[in-house]
Amino acid sequence: SHDIGRDSNLEGHRFWGQVQSKAGKPFYLYVFSQKPPVPSTPGSQLPVVGALHGGEFFYTFDNLHLKDLPWTDTDRKVADIASSYWTNFAKTGDPNGPGLPRWNAYNVKDDQLMNIGSSPQMEPTPNKAGSDFLISWDQHFRKFTGKGNEITSKAKETGPSGY
Repeated sequence: SHDIGRDSNLEGHRFWGQVQSKAGKPFYLYVFSQKPPVPSTPGSQLPVVGALHGGEFFYTFDNLHLKDLPWTDTDRKVADIASSYWTNFAKTGDPNGPGLPRWNAYNVKDDQLMNIGSSPQMEPTPNKAGSDFLISWDQHFRKFTGKGNEITSKAKETGPSGY
């Protein structure tokens, strides 16, 4: 169930990246894989099975101090890197900066994303076949219902996209 959740979430972002890439606009696609620590108080929360949707917010805004968890040096390093990417993107439209692992804009040919975790790096889209299936099913549904077709036509009007 974790993989289908990842794939269904990624499908929409990847499709939008494909549209933006074909229109010649930068798009920065990522997956966040840093698993947050489990609270040290027994019974206070179910164990986390991995990095969950929205779990990156403590890291991207470098706000680990807001939650009393047993954060590690690796968590602090990931928070520093992720918050630097977000700050750079907000300032310039490009997440890259001095000392950061290079984050390439998404392009259809390479079909890679940034994996933000203990060692951030560019890597192939996970389960590309599953994501491709979900994209084709979604597009088939849009053609069948006539809903959502405005997405591709409006892509030419928008500015740089990311995240």
